[in-house]
Amino acid sequence: MTKQKSKYLLFMYGPNAANLLEDNQCLFTSSEKIVIEDNIRLISSNPYSAGLPERIVWNDNLGLIMHGIAFPKNASIDDLASNPEQILGDILRQYKDHPTNIPYAFLNGSYVGIVIDKANKNLYAFTSFLNSIPLYYVLGQDTLILSTSFEILVKITGKKINRITNGMIEYYQLGTNLSDFTPVEGIKSVAKGAYIEYDGKKIKHDFFYKMPSVEENRTFDVWVDSFASLWEKSTNGLHSKSFKYGLGFTGGIDSRLIMAGIKNKDELLYFTGSHKDDLDYVLAKQITSAMGLSEHHVLEDYSQSDFTKGYVDYLAISDNLILNNKVYNLDQLKFRQQHDLVFELTGLTEYLGGVYHYTDRRKLSNTINMGLPLKLHKLEKPTAETYLQLAFLGLRNTTLHDYQSLISPVQNQEYENMMQTAIMFLNQQINTTGTMENYLERFRHIHKMANLLSWNRINGRPYVELLSPSMNIEITDFTARIPLRHRESRKLLLAYLKKYHPQLSKFVLSGYIFSADSPWWLYKTLSPYIKVMNHLGIKIPFLQWYINSNSDKSFINQKQICKFQKLVVLESDLIQEFLPHLNAEVDNIGNLKLLRLFNLALLNKQLLVDEHDFTDYLYERYNRIL
Repeated sequence: MTKQKSKYLLFMYGPNAANLLEDNQCLFTSSEKIVIEDNIRLISSNPYSAGLPERIVWNDNLGLIMHGIAFPKNASIDDLASNPEQILGDILRQYKDHPTNIPYAFLNGSYVGIVIDKANKNLYAFTSFLNSIPLYYVLGQDTLILSTSFEILVKITGKKINRITNGMIEYYQLGTNLSDFTPVEGIKSVAKGAYIEYDGKKIKHDFFYKMPSVEENRTFDVWVDSFASLWEKSTNGLHSKSFKYGLGFTGGIDSRLIMAGIKNKDELLYFTGSHKDDLDYVLAKQITSAMGLSEHHVLEDYSQSDFTKGYVDYLAISDNLILNNKVYNLDQLKFRQQHDLVFELTGLTEYLGGVYHYTDRRKLSNTINMGLPLKLHKLEKPTAETYLQLAFLGLRNTTLHDYQSLISPVQNQEYENMMQTAIMFLNQQINTTGTMENYLERFRHIHKMANLLSWNRINGRPYVELLSPSMNIEITDFTARIPLRHRESRKLLLAYLKKYHPQLSKFVLSGYIFSADSPWWLYKTLSPYIKVMNHLGIKIPFLQWYINSNSDKSFINQKQICKFQKLVVLESDLIQEFLPHLNAEVDNIGNLKLLRLFNLALLNKQLLVDEHDFTDYLYERYNRIL
């Protein structure tokens, strides 16, 4: 398989930029665009256009380059694509005194931006909030190198994984990186909703957006009306006539909310997987048929796919393999390409809906607590250790002490100090000292939803951009002001559907026995138990008519994929050094930890060989498990 060219930006700034470009010409082909301006070298690859220019837009002494997809507040994405000089120039004029606030000029998007200030000889680089694609950087020889591509940055700098790093341990423990560390020592990342400032000598890292600290006292009905106005502004601001887009549509709340908010519902593609008996498809088809949208709704059918082979194909196009926190099939991306989609909308409304777990999810008491009235627990004089434990609760119920035996006492202390520093930095953005529940809501909004659920699709960027209407500054800022009692268990979202979109609210919700039109207390008290029953393979007769014997049919051969992952992990010298007793324990390690070790092993392999050899390595191991 020929690897499709990735969508990426590489930016080199400093006296050594010209030499770096000359020394690495072999990495680039005629498909990449190269821009040379003074001590700047800019290389970009865009397999498809999303409206942003591949050049620096200047206004007086300020220059701006953006990469990804962006929706301006004062213009449409179509306007931006047709006249980027004027629109981006106006944004530079508006924020000439505060260039780090440029993201506030955009309603939504998944992008990175770099501002060059010739007058003050400063550079600012920022990510979007929260649909952020990653932005990595390295500083050396008075030259700053930034890139959205981890693989390209590693090749430019010649860096390797030479030892067990704190970034590796952090990823293995959490499935993400709270710190700015990566598995490769010396390569760092810019936090979501943050920027770095470079003055030619040193780097400053800070947030341009911090959540409001104070909740507001309004009635529930006022919050519902305010949400309706803001939500429909947010969803309709993502409309385009120039770029085709779609929505992964199910019978659940997230995608139903997006459909509700969109005014021109017949101007986008709705698609549902993965087979005709899937309960999501049964309910989604019922909804689109009732609303006259059947011709815009298609089945994303993978019943004939070799899912393991598709998974290997997907890994072969990967940039940063530790972002693959889900088993994904390349056919799913090719489906979007075949339908000419430039961007795809996704839900991620958990923060709006207050549906998080506040205790250990592995305990039965957690399910019981979810069905009871919400009880808030004050954070009384929290310590660094308190925040560390809250972060671990927020990310898969891990604890620091589960991993202490893996590393030396010296490195363990170094790692714990790094984690506490990272979390205290993040706390500036979370900006609450209220209750444990509010802290966890805000923390997960930034670091569970964005990293573990949406960034696992970052390798799809050769094919399609991915973003959510709910993961932006305005919606986040609004939600942070709403007391949790008004949002808990999707109360606000269900009330919005019921009041403003009664037709959409009358259909049964995926995985439940009632619709959004039902009394909220039914949803609150019964949904945790219905979920557990369904998870155990038990459906409620008659009331869950849409669940049939084929609904849970899966085309993912988990045993075959685990066999493939174990093969790669057990032959990795890096992993053997990390976990010297793994051979005897690999069958009991659990799928989640195995996936993380597998990603680390593959990342290390990718950095040691060229692209062709890495692809051959993947397929040779795949053939060995057949």
